[in-house]
Amino acid sequence: MNRLKQLACCYSKTCDKGLIYFRVKSDSIEILQNPQTFYSKLQKLISQSKKRVILSSLYIGTGELEENLINSLHSRLEETKDLRVSILVDYNRGQRLKQKNDLDSSSKGLLRSLAHKANIYFFLSPAFGSYFKRYFILPIQSVNESLSTQHIKCYIGDDDVILSGANLSEDYFTNRQDRYIYVRNCRELCDYLEKIVNLVGKFSFKLNSSGNLTIEDERNFIFHDSNKFGTIFKDNLQKIQAGYEKLSQLEMENTQTLIIPTIQMNYLQITEDFDLTRILFNLSRKFSKTSHLVSGYFNLTKEYIDILTQPNSSSILNILAASEEVNGFYRADGPKKLIPSIYTQKSRDFLSSVQKSTANVNFQLYHRKNWTFHAKGFWTHLDDGSYITTIGSSNYACRSVERDLEMQFLVATVDKNLIDKLENERAQLWRFGAPIKDQNELPQVPLTARMLSKTLGNFF
Repeated sequence: MNRLKQLACCYSKTCDKGLIYFRVKSDSIEILQNPQTFYSKLQKLISQSKKRVILSSLYIGTGELEENLINSLHSRLEETKDLRVSILVDYNRGQRLKQKNDLDSSSKGLLRSLAHKANIYFFLSPAFGSYFKRYFILPIQSVNESLSTQHIKCYIGDDDVILSGANLSEDYFTNRQDRYIYVRNCRELCDYLEKIVNLVGKFSFKLNSSGNLTIEDERNFIFHDSNKFGTIFKDNLQKIQAGYEKLSQLEMENTQTLIIPTIQMNYLQITEDFDLTRILFNLSRKFSKTSHLVSGYFNLTKEYIDILTQPNSSSILNILAASEEVNGFYRADGPKKLIPSIYTQKSRDFLSSVQKSTANVNFQLYHRKNWTFHAKGFWTHLDDGSYITTIGSSNYACRSVERDLEMQFLVATVDKNLIDKLENERAQLWRFGAPIKDQNELPQVPLTARMLSKTLGNFF
């Protein structure tokens, strides 16, 4: 894994700090191919847990499948006296009502019955700062969500974890395609993720059994002093990460498979994921014949586009983005109905950039009847034989880099069996891709969507 060593050195020089890593056994990694398998693994994680269940998601839905998960967690808490349970969701999305005036039709309502036995956190980004008191009294929940969200997705049962970009709601268990990597017997990685979830929880509202969101008096500063929030949060994060070895110190000779977690909180100047992704993209353009990138919400930052469309690279980049009909906002009510068109405009802009360069880029749109598309990730096979994929919450989009709290995982391996599994996972997604040669093959974009794309581009 010489290229991975090179990546680690570049990161250390660029960011003046190191990446932490976790060794895992290659045969402990299982690639889950579909939403149904994802759901069954979640049920298994919860029902067989003995010491901890940690769930981090944008939100938890309120349908029958979600209720079954929570009921399983109730049963496990009754059966297992010392079970630790922490659940982290976004403050705004976690309170959105599925049915108007029905307070139980939200993550908050569903989770209330667990509050006396579990730590249930609702994270509100400090990016809102002093707007909190005057802004959040307005009944425009979806606008609040657009500003910044808690977007980390990881699901832990004891020493097993599912790394994913999927949320915990019915469509993600049935017909919304995402990605899911199940890792068994990875205690150190699970310990680290539990610490991160509880750290974010420490700076969050906590749900009590009365259904109210509360916060300790000494932490009220986090809603009116974002500088203090940032200083204390980063200090706590550094203390956690100081307990782990750095990738730049690793001897690669006998290493088969590694997982490298990164965090992104741009509003606190925590940019691990952005920094690592730029270096990874650069390495792939120089030392890989072919790479693949997928995003359900395609809106790459300018920095990413500049790297991926380097004119002097002979590497081929294959991109898979969501077509309008598999976008989760397709045929939505109100202004949200414009969102698929805004992403189409972003695809048009990208293809225009490609045409102006000599970059070798193949662009495809995902089409699948009666399905929506939420997958994201990157795959590259480097010239030293190492294979890298990324999985997690980031869409590589502007809001992923600039607005949301994200966590991504870089999985690097030289194990042939695991490489074959990851390649098969990638190929299954591309089965539903249709090539787009230039922007004129994309749907026409309404004027309003074009204007919003230019003026509010970093919200997408």
